Amino acid sequence: FLAPLDHSKLPNFTKNAGAQYTKEAYDPGNVYSVPWASGMTGIAYDESKTKRPITKLSDLWDPAFKGKIGMFGDAQELANFGLLKAGINPDRSAPDEWGKAADELKKQKPLVRKYYNQDYIDALSNGEVWLTMAWSGDVFQKNLSDGTNFKFVIPEEGGTIWTDNMTIPITAKAPLDAITLMDFF
Repeated sequence: FLAPLDHSKLPNFTKNAGAQYTKEAYDPGNVYSVPWASGMTGIAYDESKTKRPITKLSDLWDPAFKGKIGMFGDAQELANFGLLKAGINPDRSAPDEWGKAADELKKQKPLVRKYYNQDYIDALSNGEVWLTMAWSGDVFQKNLSDGTNFKFVIPEEGGTIWTDNMTIPITAKAPLDAITLMDFF
């Protein structure tokens, strides 16, 4: 479904991409994809409401914050936090361990206000939640654009690093335009 990339048309990528982004398991050598944006999944919080620093995943399970906790609706992101809370590395997890993650998330569910998509940052802004799963870039951007002072932390137990990628479908009507845009970014 994806067109192989002509790397002669990606001079900016070749010059500027970090080596780690050319060795991804899903596309070694970037035959079909190039990274576009990376970030981390962690916890964002409003310390004026929590009245203390948030540092651990267990803070998202703290009954003191019942009804003020936001979690992601994205199954993979949510599962990763469940695995980390159970002491399991998501990257090395096995099917028999996923039940432990589900058990952790079931225990937490009565405390959670909502399972959010992109709207979690608005919920944090309007006080609907005081702490929430979050993507690093959203918190940075919100603080920059609105002058808020939300904190972002990778929990002591860990978080996730992610990379969004760009590809060109084999059905693309303007693949040269697409690869030019990819190289620009």
